[in-house]
This record gives sequence, structure tokens and C-alpha cells, in this order.
Amino acid sequence: MLLAILLSFVMTFTVESKSSVKADGTFPSYDFDASYACTYQKGSVRAGDTATLYLYDLGGIQIDSIVLYLKSNKTAGSGIIRVQADDSRAAEMSGSYKDWFGAFSTDYQPLTVLRDYPRSVNNLTIDIIGTANSLHVDKYVITYQAPPAYTIQLKIGDETVNELTEETSHAGILLPSLLDRDSLQFVGWSETDFWTVTELPDIYHAGERFYPKADGTLWSVWQYGEPEDTALVTELKTGSYLYVNSQTDIALKGIPKDGKMDIDLIDSSDPDQVYQITFLSPDTATIQHLSTGAYIGWQGKNLTVKESPWLVYHQGEETIFYTIIGNDTYVLWLNIMDSYQNIYAGLFKATPGHSPLGLRHPRKTDSEAWYTCHPEDPQDTEEVFIDGRERIVRFGIYELHIKEGKKYLRIIN
Repeated sequence: MLLAILLSFVMTFTVESKSSVKADGTFPSYDFDASYACTYQKGSVRAGDTATLYLYDLGGIQIDSIVLYLKSNKTAGSGIIRVQADDSRAAEMSGSYKDWFGAFSTDYQPLTVLRDYPRSVNNLTIDIIGTANSLHVDKYVITYQAPPAYTIQLKIGDETVNELTEETSHAGILLPSLLDRDSLQFVGWSETDFWTVTELPDIYHAGERFYPKADGTLWSVWQYGEPEDTALVTELKTGSYLYVNSQTDIALKGIPKDGKMDIDLIDSSDPDQVYQITFLSPDTATIQHLSTGAYIGWQGKNLTVKESPWLVYHQGEETIFYTIIGNDTYVLWLNIMDSYQNIYAGLFKATPGHSPLGLRHPRKTDSEAWYTCHPEDPQDTEEVFIDGRERIVRFGIYELHIKEGKKYLRIIN
């Protein structure tokens, strides 16, 4: 006989003030969060007062028990304790401290308010509502089991092409890329299935880690229309560009703050990633954030909002901005890790050359693009112009009509 061994974990929340708790133990998910609020002081609840612990994004845990450490006044203290698990009332008990423990006490004692809750839980609320002076809570102890590793089906249209399962609970799934199809470009994965839209909904990119909260499905998302120019620039001239690392698919983003700059996955339609590069000479340029007009420069070894002349190294597809401080060369590098393992852009002591840094063109703002989860339908896209005033794009059994800036979809009989 095989025995299943279920591992339980414990997390403890100790009240520190009327608006905060100290969290200890093993937490159930990467985005877990907690908050606390008491209408009186710290953990004290008089008649009419409430103390509430909120727990968010628990990731579908199975609760073994919830234990509250409580005390009362010497001769009184009553209330109602309620536990809300997602949209369901998981437990409720009311009475006096004497009813629960046999006597009033000014020493903290453990009270189990919930045991072996059968449902998976993502959000949890624990209320202590005072009905007679006074109850006092010191800490909350929650014992739980982590959910199983979840499985995600990957679909192209209605066809399941793969199933990926987390290696362990909350490990997440690394999303793959798909090859482009004729006039269709793969752009990412969606939690919702849709046919044809002109605005790209929220998607997950290839190479990104997806953290499921249950078994589920992701649909591949495809773009058709004018293809995106993903090539790195080989001929330098003044214009608008993204500054990218082609190996990690990372782009410079925003303007300097605290000597550093943000980076993000390359999105050629994101205006926050677009910079006006003005070449003062073949080997000197200024960098200006296009949407804000702020220049990107340096002060010492820190990036700052300042018009600075950057030196330019260019060879083939490689374009690097750098400066010389003292006798050392510092490159505007996109993948610097600090002591907390945060990745940012900044000045990095290095010699230009043999790197994946370069410039890319942004997406044309006047180009039309359409997106679908069903590449099996718009296999062949035909554009028809009528009197130069109306454009019709046919895909599958549909026609998208564009006239005077307005769009409508019709089914071909």
C-alpha cells in the first residue's frame, strides 16, 4: 500500500499595531499579501469594535486549521468571530470568552475557529467583532496544505498542442514560443479565447513564467496585417528607435530615476520605449525620451535627465551608447543586477563591442494590425480597395470594412 504524505505549512501573523501585523512562516504563493485593521487599538476589541485580518492571493491552499490567540478582561469579554473564505462563510462562532475557555483570563490562550476546510482558498478574511468589553487578539496561526501543481493546456485555435504541468506547487510554467505562419505572427498567450480584435488584450509573452491558480487553458495569439520590423538597424541616421538587447528581448524604458532606468520586454508599440536619437556626428549622439521630451544623460556614474553627448560604437547590427569617465569606458547597459537581484539599466564599466545591444524601429502608428486566437480561419488575408475610400480585409468567413476611420465586421454569405 502506498501512503500519501501531505505536507502542512504554517504562517503566523502577530499584531504589532492597529494597522499592521508581522508575518512569519512559509507563505503560499509568489504574490501573497496580508493587511490588518482594528477600529480601537492594536488587538483590543471593545463592544462595537472590529479587528480584521485580510489575506490575499493564497493560491488555492487547503486550510488545516485557523487558531487565534485571545485573552479577555478579568470578568468580561464577548464577541463574534467570522471567517470568510473567498465568497463563502467558512466559520462563525459567538459568545463570551468564558463560553469558549471555561473562564475569563488575562493570559492569551489558543482558540481553534476553523479546522479541515474542504475547499481551496484564494482570499481569506478573519473578523473579530466585539459585543462586550473586551477581547484582545495577539496572533493568528494558520496551518495549511499547498495546492497541487497545476496543468495548463496550450491551444492553437481549437486544437490542443501541448500540456505543461508545474514542477512543484506555485513553480509556474515557462511559456514557449511558436513559429510564425505565413502572414501570421505569433505574439503570445491569452487566458481568454477570442476571434478577431483590433486592440491587443492582455497577453503573456513567450519566455515569461505563468503562475496558474487552477488547471486551465492558454490560447495562442496571432497578429496579421502589416508585419512588425524586428530587425536591428544597420545604417545610423537621426530618428526614433528602441534601444534593445536582442538576446534577452529587453528594451530601455522611461527616463532616469535615482541614477537608474527601467527595462521591459520589447514592445515596439509602447511609446515609453521609444527614443529620439539625434546623431551629431557618426560617433556622437543625444538620446531623448520621445513621449516626455526628457533627455537621457549622465552625472558621474549615474544616469540623469540631462542632455549629454553619448559616444556611439556601431558595427553591423550592433549599436552601443557609451561614455568615458576618468580613464574608464562605461556602456549604457540594459541588464545590470543589484544586490537584491533586481534588473535595471545603467552605466556599466565595459569595452564596447561584441554585445547584443542595438537599435530597433518602433511600430508604425498608422499601420493596421488585427489579432486572433484562431489562425486556422484567416489563413489567407486579401486586401481590397474600393474607390480609394474603403478598405476590406477578408479572413475566413469574415470581412473587416474600414471607412473614414470607422470599422465594422460582417460575415460573408
